[in-house]
Amino acid sequence: MQKQEAPTEQISEQVLAKIRNLPPAEFEQEFIRYLKAERRLSMIVIYFMKESYRRRVWAQNYPTFSKYCVEKLRMSDSDFYRKFSIMKTLEELPEIESKIISGEIQATTVAKVNQFLYRESKAIGTTIPVEEKREMFRQLEGMSHREVERELAIRSPQFATPDKSRQITEQTFIRQFTSNQELENKITRAKQLLAHALSQPSSDCELFNKVMDITLNKIDPMRREEKSASKTKSAGPRNFNESLDYKSHSHSRSIPADTRRFVLMRDGYACTHINEETKQKCGSRWALELDHIRPFAQGGDHSPENLRVLCRTHNQLRALETYGRTKMARNIRSL
Repeated sequence: MQKQEAPTEQISEQVLAKIRNLPPAEFEQEFIRYLKAERRLSMIVIYFMKESYRRRVWAQNYPTFSKYCVEKLRMSDSDFYRKFSIMKTLEELPEIESKIISGEIQATTVAKVNQFLYRESKAIGTTIPVEEKREMFRQLEGMSHREVERELAIRSPQFATPDKSRQITEQTFIRQFTSNQELENKITRAKQLLAHALSQPSSDCELFNKVMDITLNKIDPMRREEKSASKTKSAGPRNFNESLDYKSHSHSRSIPADTRRFVLMRDGYACTHINEETKQKCGSRWALELDHIRPFAQGGDHSPENLRVLCRTHNQLRALETYGRTKMARNIRSL
C-alpha cells in the first residue's frame, strides 16, 4: 500500500482557497473525484477493521471489538456499526465493494440491509441464502435512504426499523423498537395478569420494569445467590469449597453445577482477565464462560483453584494463546 501523509487536524486555508477558486467547468468533476476517494478510503478503513478483528490483539485490553474501536480508535458508535456491517456483508458479497466506491449503492444502504437481514434471520431461525441477499442488494441499487427503508418495511415491517436507546438525563432513557401483533397480545395479557401490582392506568415502562424483575428473579444467578445468602446468614459462614464434588467428574469436560456456581460467585459474576494497559480486571458480564487455568486437554481438573470466569472474547483469546490460530480457526470463523 502506498504510504500517505498523515492527515493534519485542520484543513489549511490554502486548500480552502483552492476549492473556492476552481472554475465552474472543473468544480463538479473535482467534487465527484473527492467523493469517490472518500468512499475508497472508507473501504480501506473497513479492511483495517477486518484485519484488526482477525488478529484479536484488541482482546488483550477490551472485552469487545466495538469497545476497542470506540474508546481506543475514537470511532463514533454509528460509524463503527455502519463499517462493521459493511465488513460482514463483504465477507459474503465481495462484489459490493466496487459498487460502494462507484456510488451505485450507498454505504448506509449496505449497513442497513445487513442489520435488517441479521434480525430477520435470527427471528426465523435460519440463515438467509447468499443468492437471496445478492438479489436484494441488486434491487436496492440507486435507491435513496428513505426508499430503502420503505422497501425493507414492505418485506418485514418489524425488522425494518432498528432498536434505539438514547439517554436524555442521568436517570432517564428513551428506548424504541418495532413491535408486532404477537408481542402486542403478550403485552396486553401481561397487563391483565399484573393489574393488581401496577398503577392504573399503567405505563409500558412500569409494565416492562415489573416483567424484568419477575424474569431476573427467575434466571439471574446473582439474584438467586443474594436471596440464598440472606436466608442462610444467621447460620454463620460456610466453606463451600470443601463440599464441592469435582473429582467425580474428572473424566468429563462438563463442570459440575455446584462448582460452576461457586466459581461464578467467587469471581463476582464478571470476567477476571487483566487489562495489560490498566492492570485492571475486564469486569464484563456478557457471555461469561469458565476457563481452565491449566487446560483440561493438558491434564487440568475441575477444581475451583483451576477455574476462572472469562467473557467469551477473553476465553477465545486464551484458547488462541494455548492452541494457536491454525487449530482454533475451525471454531472461530473470523480467524
